[in-house]
Amino acid sequence: MKNEEPKQNEPLRERAFARYWTRSRYGQRGGIAAGILAVLLVTGSACAQGATAAPKADPDGIRPSYQICLDKTGGVTPSMRDCIGAEYEYQDKRLNQAYKSLMDGLDSTGRSSLRAEERKWIAQRDRSCKPPTADDGQAQELMYRDCLLTKTAKRATALEARAR
Repeated sequence: MKNEEPKQNEPLRERAFARYWTRSRYGQRGGIAAGILAVLLVTGSACAQGATAAPKADPDGIRPSYQICLDKTGGVTPSMRDCIGAEYEYQDKRLNQAYKSLMDGLDSTGRSSLRAEERKWIAQRDRSCKPPTADDGQAQELMYRDCLLTKTAKRATALEARAR
């Protein structure tokens, strides 16, 4: 099985998580070490990029402060959870504002269509972002939370573009 390296122009956070998934071929238990390594790669990005490197703007609207927060955690899971939670809360508000703005500009048929589309998106997100099981470790929990964050940010960006 060939390991495919992620594209170098992807944000470091995405490259690290992509490495986890492409190199974890031994099932969930065997991938825990790889997952922890991926998380450490994310948090160590400031050191790898140099202390003066500023986080790049994310095309999906994830704030640079999120990467700064992750960089400061030192790989400590509860701190990483807090960073992900704070950014998710921001992105969820962004999504809800974009959805409301879009709904306000639609007639009843358009609102019904958008509502159905949003329900479909939620179902797809829930299929893509699998919650960790009791047998999973902390890396899987972080992966799940990051998946929800990323999907929410992308959806918010898409809805904002349509509302313009």
